[in-house]
Order: sequence, then C-alpha cells, then structure tokens
Amino acid sequence: MTAKKNSNSGPGDYRSRQGLHTMAEKKAGEMGRMDLNGLSHNDIKDAIHDLRVNQIEEEGLKKSEVKYAELVERAYDGVVIVQDEVFKFVNPSWCQITGFSADDIMGRSFTDVIPDDYKEFVSQRHKARLAGENPPAVYEGRILCKDGSVKDIEVSASIIEYEGRAANMALVRDISERRQMENVLTFMAQRSVTGTGGEFFESIAPYLASNLSMDFVSIYRLDAEGVYAKNVAMYCDGRFKDNMLYALKDTACGDVVGKEVCCFPSGARQSFPKDQILKELQAESYVGVPLLAHTGKPIGIIAAIGRRPLTNTRAVENMLKIVGVRAASELERLDSEGRRARLEGELRQAYKMQAIGTLAGGIAHEFNNILAIILGNTEMAILDSPGLNQTRDYLKEIERASIRGRDVVKQLLSFSRIGQVKRIAIKPDKIFSDSLRLIRASIPTSIELRQNIETNIYTILADSTQLNQVIINLCTNARDAMRSRGGVLEVTTKPPSTISRGVL
Repeated sequence: MTAKKNSNSGPGDYRSRQGLHTMAEKKAGEMGRMDLNGLSHNDIKDAIHDLRVNQIEEEGLKKSEVKYAELVERAYDGVVIVQDEVFKFVNPSWCQITGFSADDIMGRSFTDVIPDDYKEFVSQRHKARLAGENPPAVYEGRILCKDGSVKDIEVSASIIEYEGRAANMALVRDISERRQMENVLTFMAQRSVTGTGGEFFESIAPYLASNLSMDFVSIYRLDAEGVYAKNVAMYCDGRFKDNMLYALKDTACGDVVGKEVCCFPSGARQSFPKDQILKELQAESYVGVPLLAHTGKPIGIIAAIGRRPLTNTRAVENMLKIVGVRAASELERLDSEGRRARLEGELRQAYKMQAIGTLAGGIAHEFNNILAIILGNTEMAILDSPGLNQTRDYLKEIERASIRGRDVVKQLLSFSRIGQVKRIAIKPDKIFSDSLRLIRASIPTSIELRQNIETNIYTILADSTQLNQVIINLCTNARDAMRSRGGVLEVTTKPPSTISRGVL
C-alpha cells in the first residue's frame, strides 16, 4: 500500500488509494476496521475522540463490574439471586451461613431451604415483589441449613434485572447469635422477677444446655483459696446432679480461673486427661467463663460441656459471658444473705443468752437461799447425832450434795455475770473430773465418753467455775457435732512439754 502525506492533515494522518482505514475496538472487545473515506480532518478527530471515550467508558465499566463482583464475593452478608423460583447465584457468605456449597444449591428451588411452616409466607412475598407490588423489603425469617439446623436470618429483598429478565435478589444476614442474646436477656429479666438465688441457677442451667446444644452445664462456687469448687447447680443429660466438691488442679475449670474465657472447641478430654468429669462425660468440647465479684475477684465458674465438637464458639462464649454477669451477682447476693443470716442468728443467740443469764442469776439466788437452809440444818443435825453413825452417814451425804448444789449455783452466777471472778491456785484434774461428771448426763448413748485425766500436772491460777464452764462448752460442741453419727468423745490431760516465759 502506497501512501502520501496530506498537507491538510495533522501529523500521523495518512490516506491510501483504496481508502483510509483505521483500527477501532468494537464493544465486544475484538478488533475491527472503520471506514474513514471522505471524512475531513475534524471529522476524523471527532471520530477518534468518540472511540477513545467509548473505550474509556468500557474500561471503567469493566473495572466497576470487577469491583462489584469482588464486593459481592467478599460481602459479610449472604447474597442470593432467585429467578424462576430457582437459585441462580449465591455468594460465599451465603454458603457459610447455610453450609451448602454453590454446586449443592444451584438450580434448586429456593423453597428447599425454607422451613415448612414458613414456606407460604416467603413464597407469597417473592411472587408479590415480582408482580410489582411493594411488600416490606426487610423482614426476619428462618433458613434451613445443610446439617438440618435452623437459623434466624434477616432478609433485605429487591427486584433486579438478571440476564435480561427480572429476578429477586436478597441480602441474607445471620442473626441467630443476636436472637439468642435477646432471648437469654429476656429469660434473665423474667427470672429477676420470679426467681433469685438457687431458683435462678436451677432455671438457667437447663436453659443454657438446651439453647447451646450442650450436654452438661454447671455453675460452681469457688472456695476462698480457689483450690476447690462446689457446684450450686449441675445439669447433665436432661436432669440435675447432686452437689459435689470439685478439685480444680489439672482440670478444665481450673484453667478458667484468671482468664476471660477458656474454650476448647474439640479435644477437651485429651487436653485434661486427669479431669474426671470430662472423662466420665466423654467430653469433646468445653467452654468456661469465670464469675467475678464486683471487686474483680473470681468467686465462681460457669461451664458448658459437649460430646460433639463446637462449631459456633463465639455464640457460646458470648452467651456464657452475659449469663456470667448475672450469675456472679447472684452468688454475691447469696453470700451476703448468708453472712447476714449468720450475724442475725448470733445476735439472737446473744440476746437469748443474755435473757437466760438474767433468769439464771435470779434462780441461782433463790437456790442459794434454799441450799443455805438445807446445808445449815444438815450441819446442825450432824452435831446433834454423835452416837447415830448410820444417821450421820445419811446426813453427810446430804451435806455433800448440798455443797455440790452450791457449786452449781456458783456456775449459774458466773454465767449470768452476777458473781465475781476469783482466781486461785487450783489443781485442774479435779475440775476436769467434776465437769465431765456434770456433762455425762447430757451425752447420748451413741457417744462414748472417755477420760484420761492426768493427776500429776501443774497447779494453775484460775477461776474454777470459769474453767468448769470452758470444759463443758468444749464437750457440748463436740457432742453436737457427733450427735447424728455417734462416736467417741475423749478428754485427755497431760503436763505441758514446755512452759512459756512468764507463765510461772
């Protein structure tokens, strides 16, 4: 082809005898030719400009399409396109929500993933939207997953053109976790009105087991040292278990203390081979969170255990954390009420003892008067019967009994704080023997009282009545602790091996 430069044309413009042609891009992207014969220089410039503009627009459109495709593929929400009531497109997020792959679902009816009791509602909305009606675009529903489970979803639907025809596009968001949180908050709010303390724990344990699909849920209270845990509610396989004391060392629950959450989605039993609970349950998954007091100190643990691997760990962790806040406050409240009840009991006992002391003081004075008469007349009778040996023996026995009665009155006076305390040098072995003789009558036959009183012990400076009361109190406490099961109550005295400086 021979060409010559046209003096009227701009730089780089050429004509041929057959006609000037230039290369241009068609819309589809393949190369073609455009006939420029007979066009002026300005026309050619305009044509080239238009071609360039079209090319830029097409490149921009292609880039936009790529960006749009990337956005759809990477979207957090599921994206689904339904045309002729069958699936035409699903993005990875939709597949992640449902468990289906694109190959599993493509070409199937969209109602295949709708629960039976919800199909008519969704189908009516789908048809109404295609018919040009305007049903609510955003609504909540449920979707069937590949594993047979049902999830709560939020749907935002609209009509688009897909391959030249109308189609229904929906954005699908998994709200199962949010719905679970709402339900558990509602449940706990109801229990705030209808139940507290033990009732709350006994209701929340089965609720968590059911909603989290876990086989075992337990709420524990930690001891002061954090070495042992005692369950306040233990729910396993549909029923409550008896309370038990649980050593935390080398256990999953022991791993919870000091952490925000402890989670083993699988292999829990293998991770803690010494944990008897995990072993007995054949546990595969474990999630536990600490229960913290308002000071931040761990006071308990809430744990959920399953025999299957855990898939939605975040939902389980979040629910246990929410419940844990309320459970911790309930534990604190129970502890506070327990302390208050103990203090009230001690106060009532103090008032009772004060009243008894006042009564005992009055009775003691009356008995003192009676015993003084008995003892005085007995002494006179002994003096008046020098030759009556048998009569004198009887009178001596009355005298000894009266003296013992006088000692008992002294104890009552000491108990009522009316009598004055007098410390004298005494041999404690006789005090011990007399005290045990008094306490023996109040000890049931199921308890054997043994005494090993050493006679060769040091003389001490003490008030015999107070010492007697101390011994009686110790024996009474031991008797009360042994009353249900019986046993041996043994009292032993012996000289001290060392004596502290200043005692003698």
